[in-house]
Amino acid sequence: MGGGGREGHRPRTAAGEAGRVTAADTLKTLLQDDERPGSQTREQLTGAIEEFRVAGIGQGVIRPDVPSADILMSLAGVTLVAGAAPQRAQAERLLDLLMDGLTRPHGWRGPC
Repeated sequence: MGGGGREGHRPRTAAGEAGRVTAADTLKTLLQDDERPGSQTREQLTGAIEEFRVAGIGQGVIRPDVPSADILMSLAGVTLVAGAAPQRAQAERLLDLLMDGLTRPHGWRGPC
């Protein structure tokens, strides 16, 4: 095998890397336009999050006032700004912030 790549894998090139579409790019395309009818993927993601949200509400650990679409957008935001491997620590901190907000009984405003 020549070219320095692993068997079955093409070696990386600058042009190949520049043309590669990342998961963050795909999420951005799927989630960015609220006016566009929801794609099947977006609906599936929202549905999956809704199952977890309802289970969390049932167990008393997730606030009921946060819609699953908002959770999806928050997760997408984390992916977009900290989706690369070197940003893992930042992604973990951002997910901690999201979970702290979802599990705080009255949100950051406190009881109304």
